[in-house]
Amino acid sequence: MIGFAGYAFSQPDDPESALSTMAASIINGAKSLHWVSIIKPHFGACFIARRGEQFGLAESEDCGVVLAVQGQFASKTFAARTSDHRGETNAQTLLQHYTKGGIEALCDLNGRYSVVIWNGRTHEILMVNDRLGMRRLCWARSHETFLFGTEYKPFLDWPGISRELDDQAVAEFISVAYPMEERTFLRDVKLAPPGSIGRVTSKDLTWTSYLKETCGPTWENISLNECADRLGEVLDEVVSEYASAVEGPLVIPVSGGLDSRVLLGFAKRAGINSLKTVSYGHSHTYDVRFGRSLAHAAGAPHQYLFLPNSYVQKYADEEISVTEGETAALCFHNSILKEVLPLGSTLWTGFLGDVLSGGHLNDYSHIGSEEQRVDQLFADRYLNAWSDSEIIKIIVNPESYEIFDRAPKDTLRSLMQVSGDQCFEKRAIQTELAQRQRRFITYHLETLGRHFNVIHPFYDKRIIQAFQSIPVDYLFGQRAYKRMIVRFMPELAKVKCDKTLQTVVDMSKMTDYSLKHTMTEQFWNKLHPGIRWRLDGLISKYRLRHLSNTSYESIKCLLAKASGGWCGDHNRKAYAHYDQVIRDYKSMFSDVLSDDTLLAPYFKSQGVLEILNKHVRGELDATMALFNVWTFALWRKKFNR
Repeated sequence: MIGFAGYAFSQPDDPESALSTMAASIINGAKSLHWVSIIKPHFGACFIARRGEQFGLAESEDCGVVLAVQGQFASKTFAARTSDHRGETNAQTLLQHYTKGGIEALCDLNGRYSVVIWNGRTHEILMVNDRLGMRRLCWARSHETFLFGTEYKPFLDWPGISRELDDQAVAEFISVAYPMEERTFLRDVKLAPPGSIGRVTSKDLTWTSYLKETCGPTWENISLNECADRLGEVLDEVVSEYASAVEGPLVIPVSGGLDSRVLLGFAKRAGINSLKTVSYGHSHTYDVRFGRSLAHAAGAPHQYLFLPNSYVQKYADEEISVTEGETAALCFHNSILKEVLPLGSTLWTGFLGDVLSGGHLNDYSHIGSEEQRVDQLFADRYLNAWSDSEIIKIIVNPESYEIFDRAPKDTLRSLMQVSGDQCFEKRAIQTELAQRQRRFITYHLETLGRHFNVIHPFYDKRIIQAFQSIPVDYLFGQRAYKRMIVRFMPELAKVKCDKTLQTVVDMSKMTDYSLKHTMTEQFWNKLHPGIRWRLDGLISKYRLRHLSNTSYESIKCLLAKASGGWCGDHNRKAYAHYDQVIRDYKSMFSDVLSDDTLLAPYFKSQGVLEILNKHVRGELDATMALFNVWTFALWRKKFNR
């Protein structure tokens, strides 16, 4: 299932031609896709799907209702089993639910979905999505016309839609690698807020959140082993349900992390025999080495996919078109799976488990005020491009400096204030789910979903609720998650993890998970990600974090300058040598970054090229900044000329 687009409250001169143009912008020349349309007075919609699969459209002639859905639901949500190719069944079932119970009957279903309904009798559009908004739903107004779609490319040629940029969205993308809240690069185009109902008339639009609470009750008076067992029982039950719905071979990408090994372990417990694993990356990455070990421990076949530095050049055009430029090109490595797996393969992904289990959680209890905590959270989890204020001054035009420096942090402060849970750590998790995870996971699932039947067990509502019930103390250091792995899949727990180079068995024995920030750790978190990648192995081996900040700074600068960014142990913790991609393909970056028409009014091409040249010479690591600016410029070249 690919997506849909449409219009309401007006009638083009040639509705079929208008819908054909909208569908073509989503298909983007892909021969594996086809489309169908429904046209009513003052309403039209098209749906795009892979050939051989059903369309997510349903119509009720007697009550004048048309429903479009892009989604995937857990097997017990409807009578039909979970599968993208059952889209027509889901659309018809959703329509029946709506006619009996209204739009509220489609709220908080167990799945990832976005739904648009046209009620011809009341001349009203209704929209609803899942609780985290993991299926995109875009909208815009053009005079009397209301436009909707799972992508906004179909809106761009519609009369009255401005291509004026949203300054805050651009600032947020460059700073944290995605626009925040409901913004897109275009001021006229917005995303539906997660967990909400939208009601649209010819003159009005209102959004109402259907979520009464973001988190369920916490498990109380429970030991670590009891907590791990309760979590494991939920995972075992849910993954077994998904396993029973698998038709044909199943592919699980495995890495050195925890989430893929959990899926692999429970898939084997469920008795799936037609199981294949794949790992990708450069030849030395821990994800390949430990992924291969996990497959061997589970008795599953394994395939290694080499990820060359040319992957960005190869996939940039297609991926920027699909993501509409709102995910940094650095993340395009998943596209390598398209090279070797058959079209329509069933793919299980482990996204989301890391953040739900506390993998991104630090202890902020030692920090006094709420504002200081949010500032530290922003530095830890969001600020991945501008860790050096000098880069901002060189690259950003003075007129734009204030919004780049202020807007992303102000947005996070606002989001943390409105989050419902009183516990700061749980509010941090909820905010990350609705912001960073929502954007990145949606991108990965949508791009892979164009080629494969992608199943995402961690997004099952029962699993999310189980993780949200874990006491905070057991989330620090992923204590409950790791203990669950040891108790439910001991053989896989003996394989090392890519982040710590320790087995899960060894990590589960650790007791100090306070993760309080020492002065040196605070300094470490402010380093550029690329420098951290290069220095991490060396620091772990020789315990350089025990040096003073002054000594540490001197060593870091000396190593980075002397080795051109290749200091420390070989970078085995990333899929690709992202910093070296820029060096190998300097001309590809400079051709785009030298074009003032693509960078204005936010960036100075002279300053961007200065940072690029310093990066290439190894004087600094500006990997994230350069990738983000380059991605934005490519999007603008494609969509905003």
